This record gives sequence, structure tokens and C-alpha cells, in this order.
Amino acid sequence: MDIQLINSDAKEASIAIKDADIGALYIIQHELLKNKDTDFAGVIIKHPLTNEIWMRVTSKSNPMSQISASTDTAIAEVGKLQKLINSQIKWFSQMKFCPTCDVRLKKDNTTSILTCPKCKYTEGGPKEEKQTIVQETESDFLVLDENEGKEVLSTIEIQCEKEGCDGNEAVWWMLQTRSADEPTTQFYRCTKCQHTWRNYA
Repeated sequence: MDIQLINSDAKEASIAIKDADIGALYIIQHELLKNKDTDFAGVIIKHPLTNEIWMRVTSKSNPMSQISASTDTAIAEVGKLQKLINSQIKWFSQMKFCPTCDVRLKKDNTTSILTCPKCKYTEGGPKEEKQTIVQETESDFLVLDENEGKEVLSTIEIQCEKEGCDGNEAVWWMLQTRSADEPTTQFYRCTKCQHTWRNYA
């Protein structure tokens, strides 16, 4: 990098810089324009093939002093930006995204659960123990065909509970219809009218 003073007086200064990054000079220009004493601050590429950049500053006070002060301020601002970026790199690298829609997951500070604001996908938080709930279904009666069970099930001499039936014999069986620590339920089916009833032991 090479710098050359083209002209300088009490209110105007022009410099030429070779092999410089114009982005860095734009930052200096920005700082110059923030100064209320600066009337004009411009940066141009003199010619793309020569890689030469010109800066021209007009000011109410010493323009070269303003260029120097603005350069120091620009360097300090870039230093602050560098520290900020470095401090955030760790945070950026820990960001997680939804596997479904690629949206950044948001963290709930109370539960530590990450949630996608778009599709409500969740991740993290306390591990939930999966519990298998066995639901007992209570079957009131064993379904048998009309002739089913006559030869397989035991018979007992008992009066049928159905009104109008004079049957006095029934097949019977026992089922665990309640929880395991409770007694079984005894069922009867009249061999005459096929009416079924139960008796809790």
C-alpha cells in the first residue's frame, strides 16, 4: 500500500492511495461525514486498472487532521466490531434449526425447550419417561353362539333370572373383569332361553 498527497491547503486536501481496500476508505469517509466541520468527503476509484483510490476532503478546519482523527475512530470502531463478532461466534455456532422447515429454534428460558415458531417442533428440555398405559377394558359378557359352550363349559343347577323362563340349568364360567386384586366375576347362561347374567363373588 502506498499513499501520496496530491494537494493540501487550509480547507481542502486530496490524497491518492494505491493497493488499498476501498471498503476501509468508505469507513473513514463515513466518520469524516459525521464531523460537523466537514463540508465534503468523497472516495473514488481513479481507474480500475491502476488500483488507485482518491480521497478528497473539504472542511472548515484542517482537513488532514480530520482525516487522521477519522482514521483513528474508524480503526477503533472496527476493533469494537471485531470483539463483538468474536464474542457472538460461540453463540452463533450453538444455534439450532428445525429439521423440518429450517427455521431457528427459540429457547424457553424456564423449561430449556427449543421450539420451532413455524411448525411447533420441539427439542431438548427434561427427558420425559414414556409410560405405557394399559387400559383395562371391562367386558360385561362373554359372547357365545347359541349352541357354543354346552359341551365345553360346566353346567350348574340354578334358576334362570329371566322373568317368564322356568329354566333351572345354566352353563357357567368365571372372568377377571376388574383389577387383579379384586375377585373374579361368575357368569351364567340359561341353557333353555340363553339369557346371561352374572354374579360377583
